[in-house]
Amino acid sequence: MINNITQIFKLRHKVWIPFVVAIVIFVLWSSYWLFAAGIMKQKVENKISEWQNLGYVIDLKPLKVSGFPYRFVLTLERLNITLPEAQANEQVFVEKALIHAMAWKPTHLIIELPSANNILISSQKELNYTAKKTRASLVFKNGQLSRFSTEIVAPKIAGTSSTTLYQASRIDAHFRFGSTNDSRKVFVTISQPLWPQMPLQPISEIKLNTEIFAWSALQGKQKLDNFRAANGSLLVDQFSLTSGISLASFSGKLQIDQRCFLSGKVKTRFVQPAKILSKLDKSSLSGDVVSTITAIGLLIGGVEETEMTFTLRKGGVYTGPFKIANAPRLLCGA
Repeated sequence: MINNITQIFKLRHKVWIPFVVAIVIFVLWSSYWLFAAGIMKQKVENKISEWQNLGYVIDLKPLKVSGFPYRFVLTLERLNITLPEAQANEQVFVEKALIHAMAWKPTHLIIELPSANNILISSQKELNYTAKKTRASLVFKNGQLSRFSTEIVAPKIAGTSSTTLYQASRIDAHFRFGSTNDSRKVFVTISQPLWPQMPLQPISEIKLNTEIFAWSALQGKQKLDNFRAANGSLLVDQFSLTSGISLASFSGKLQIDQRCFLSGKVKTRFVQPAKILSKLDKSSLSGDVVSTITAIGLLIGGVEETEMTFTLRKGGVYTGPFKIANAPRLLCGA
């Protein structure tokens, strides 16, 4: 009899202990989820308050967080932003935006616009943005944004008359910490971009791989002045433009001199350059840019493929000791 009671007691323990453990885990996880969801919502509300204090007028439906138990989904609906007077009081309207985070990794955020969602930009004329997919990934480390990536499929910007102002088949962009504490790496690939005033059509792909040094100097007002004063530089591993079988590629380290001209050495590679130059509409380019392109065209002639090095200094473009064109001037104080 005693043995039977002991066995029943042990059996009850085997049944109840896992059940109690499961309840405790569920309560703890639910408490964590509610706490973290509240923090996520509070941070977004604080950021909205910061923007409002800077002169932005922001109106939207009450924020809500869903996705229990595996993730957090913060929904922003009917977001209407009026920019400050210094920015012409332009208005931006977003029907719906979603901010996702897995419950076990809240430092990694995914921002997404539903495919049917439109962004309306109202200024002197209304612009409408649509895309099959708009998604951005943000990874935070020690309270700082350490990585940013965006993936946009079939973006299109059109006017009120449905006239296409810009479109592309795909845009991929990545931003992350660089080789120093104050540098950032930027990678961008744009496939089949098109806008009516584009000097070169068609373009198959634009690619940029660069690192920006003295990154912190680009924050706030007088960005280029501060960047120049901090000896900021741009290390371009690759900036390439592909049009069919033609290619123009550039690389080098560039800085801004005291007169706001770019300075440094640029290595170039051209494949079928004559085809690119023949498609180029120079009417929308500045005189300095046109003169540079014309000079380069005379140098490379009708070659199939060539590599050259140019030096930018004192407001000029040089090959060896010879100045072939004036360099375009940057707008300092911006």
